[in-house]
Amino acid sequence: MQCAGTSAASRLIGYQQFKNGEARKQVIELSTATKVIGTVTDPQGKPLPNIQIRADNIMGIDGRGYSMPDRPQVKSDSAGRFTLVDLPTGFTQVFAFAPGWFHVGSLKLYASPDPRGIAVQMVATGTVKGKVVDANGQPAAGGTINVSPPGDPIGKWGGSMNVAADGTFSFDSVPPGPYTVSTQPQFPGSKPDPNAREIQVESGKTLNVTVKK
Repeated sequence: MQCAGTSAASRLIGYQQFKNGEARKQVIELSTATKVIGTVTDPQGKPLPNIQIRADNIMGIDGRGYSMPDRPQVKSDSAGRFTLVDLPTGFTQVFAFAPGWFHVGSLKLYASPDPRGIAVQMVATGTVKGKVVDANGQPAAGGTINVSPPGDPIGKWGGSMNVAADGTFSFDSVPPGPYTVSTQPQFPGSKPDPNAREIQVESGKTLNVTVKK
């Protein structure tokens, strides 16, 4: 539903079926429309243009979910600046994405509006390629390969995929940092894999690794 004019943010309240002259009373709470401004930079503070910015997990001022017909999204300009408009007054997460970049702190919740503006930081990613082999060093097809960050994985990048028929795998857009590569899922408290490989991913580089199954 949308209020006349531009004073309230549109809200999706769901779908209902009416028939046989049925009438129902609906009470719909709308929040004042506002905007969120910010800047996208790399770790050195260099502005990043053409980064897609999207509002996620949108909430009203009461902290409850505020579904919208369309989630506001926009691209950063040449100076890395962006403005998300027609958001409800309340709170939102901001998700930034572009090929070859990773959004640091994507789970952070922001007030909308935030008079200070928000700072979004992106880091250039790397690539992890490799092969899974058996005890004889031959390609081992089937199963999965996992790339896990150290410690609590919440808010961090981690990946899993099926191993190709020739034993190969490739993970793109991996944020820089330390990881464990294993054919077994690695979680805090899980049994260590004796064949796991510890790696260090660097921005803009491809790392090749061989993992025993």
